[in-house]
Amino acid sequence: MGADLVTTEQKLKADLASSGLPPPRLALNCIGGSSAAAIAKVLQPSGTHVTYGAMSMQPLAPPTALLIFKDITFRGFWISGGWVKRAGPQAHAALLDRVVQHIQQGHLTPPQ
Repeated sequence: MGADLVTTEQKLKADLASSGLPPPRLALNCIGGSSAAAIAKVLQPSGTHVTYGAMSMQPLAPPTALLIFKDITFRGFWISGGWVKRAGPQAHAALLDRVVQHIQQGHLTPPQ
């Protein structure tokens, strides 16, 4: 569990190129605005872009070419609203327990 590359909007292309990794299939974005478009542009064809926050307070405006020519899927995720209501409180508690276990086992660590 975890990311193969964590970067910034400004360093995205350079970090991806120097990593030797293929274009990602999944992008997770909590910022919105221009950063959402930047990460969507590097996704491989038929990739998925998940937005779970809007810290920039700017709208998400995916380039039309990504939708048509690269078949990128854009999704939203709201854990405390939509997902919890569908999954229920027991599933929410189980998810939080799983995250805590990963932290305790050292599988999830903050960046250095």
